[in-house]
Amino acid sequence: MARELPADECLLRRVVTANGRSKAWINGHPVTIADLKSLGEQLIQIHGQHAHQALMREETHLALLDDYAGLRERSQQLAETFREWRNVRRRLKKLSEEGSEVEAKRQLLRYQVEELDQLGLAEGELQTLEEEQHTLAHAEETLRETQFAADCCESDEGGALSLLNQAYAHLSALPGSDKGTLANTLTMLSDARIQVEEAASELHRLASTTELDPERLAWVEERMGDVHRIARKHHVAPEEICALHAQLKQEVAQLEASDDDLEALSSQVAEYRERYRSEAKQLTEARQKAAVRLGKEVQQQLAFLGHGQSAF
Repeated sequence: MARELPADECLLRRVVTANGRSKAWINGHPVTIADLKSLGEQLIQIHGQHAHQALMREETHLALLDDYAGLRERSQQLAETFREWRNVRRRLKKLSEEGSEVEAKRQLLRYQVEELDQLGLAEGELQTLEEEQHTLAHAEETLRETQFAADCCESDEGGALSLLNQAYAHLSALPGSDKGTLANTLTMLSDARIQVEEAASELHRLASTTELDPERLAWVEERMGDVHRIARKHHVAPEEICALHAQLKQEVAQLEASDDDLEALSSQVAEYRERYRSEAKQLTEARQKAAVRLGKEVQQQLAFLGHGQSAF
């Protein structure tokens, strides 16, 4: 792992034990021998009679040429383009490898969405069905009891209204001197007759609107059965089906969007490849021209140093 040269002071230390093992530190931090060697080469250059040691390492040649020709920034830009190209290729490869798994999941989700589409459960519909089912299931009992209650109010024999009318008539027939003391009672009886008449009228209205519809009841119960069956199939409560439907449709949309991502990534890979090739070609041409200039200048310096027969 290459290390950057510290800005201020740098202390390299290596300890070799009697058994031949060694440890290394840079500014007090333990490092590998390779790290120590890499940083040491940046700090020290060894000059011999015939060669500058750094020039003997091929990995330094491009950096030296780029520094000479002012191409370091273009070289870094090319490296960045390559990194972006490589990252996009990796994403494309990963997405392509996951393609079969994604397609299987997409088919399952589509089937589930189609099933819920066919059910077509509307928000709040289940509660309406439950209320209607309760009404229809008890329609016969409701009709029977309301008719009985209406008869209790209006029957000529023993009905509440008939008895109230008799009570009112008897009290009203009393001598005038007694009527004054019974005025309040007569008023209450009169009010009671009105209340009973209104109750009987309401009971008749309820009885007239109560329908016995076994076919509708069967349809409602079948519809509720479908809702509960699909809810069990998807392991959710019946009232959660609408939310599940929306969620599954969103997941399908996201997976279908991944196809667009695949096409977009393929286009990006092609774009980065062409950009890299173009930048690399331009940088290569610039380096080749700079290399010729550098070679001539080095030959001139070698001749000046008395090595006119040397070749660079």
